[in-house]
Amino acid sequence: MIGSPKAAVVGLLLVCGGPAACAPAPAQPPEAAPTEPPPSLPAEPAPVPSAPAEEPEAESSVAETPEPATPEPEPEPEAPSKPSKPPTQVLTEADTDFLLDYPASSLKETAQAKCREQAADPAQQAACLQKARDDFTGDVLSFRAAGDTVTWTIYRRAANRLDEVYTAKVKLTDAAESSVSVTPAGAAKGQRPFLRGQRELTFDVPDDYTLIVTDPALGKLVYRAKYGLVTR
Repeated sequence: MIGSPKAAVVGLLLVCGGPAACAPAPAQPPEAAPTEPPPSLPAEPAPVPSAPAEEPEAESSVAETPEPATPEPEPEPEAPSKPSKPPTQVLTEADTDFLLDYPASSLKETAQAKCREQAADPAQQAACLQKARDDFTGDVLSFRAAGDTVTWTIYRRAANRLDEVYTAKVKLTDAAESSVSVTPAGAAKGQRPFLRGQRELTFDVPDDYTLIVTDPALGKLVYRAKYGLVTR
């Protein structure tokens, strides 16, 4: 005989131990699919260790003995300058006269010192310098040979004009390789602008183109050779 439905339910409850025990078990979530590990990046190269810095060598405690310096050879003394021909020939060279080199002479320096003391104004100093230059009349020296006697003429230069200020017959003598002695050989005309009152004069002739005479008051006077300056 088959039991009633109520009896069957009661029996089931007894087996399960209660209504909650016989409830269906909750569904389990599906397991996550295993994921692949991300691709690994290439490993960075290991840093190359840098070479250790070289330590400076310790200075030697023993001082080095300096080598003795080689003495430089002493310069040889320069040979004194002199012309390539006798000084008398330099003075009497044909068509050659000698023009004052004012900047190279002591006249300019002496005039500058004097004018600075006399005037402070630049214009007045310039006028003073020009007057000092004009006061000196020995601008050109000319020597003309005629046998053993030479005519010595001194000119003052004014623009393109030469004015004679002194002339005399003289005798020239080679005093040394680079100097010549000038001795009057007759009466003179005019006044000599340097070495006044001195009978015998000496000119230095350091080369073929230069005459130098030294006056106690005026200082050194330098003359340079010029060709065709005085009309013969």
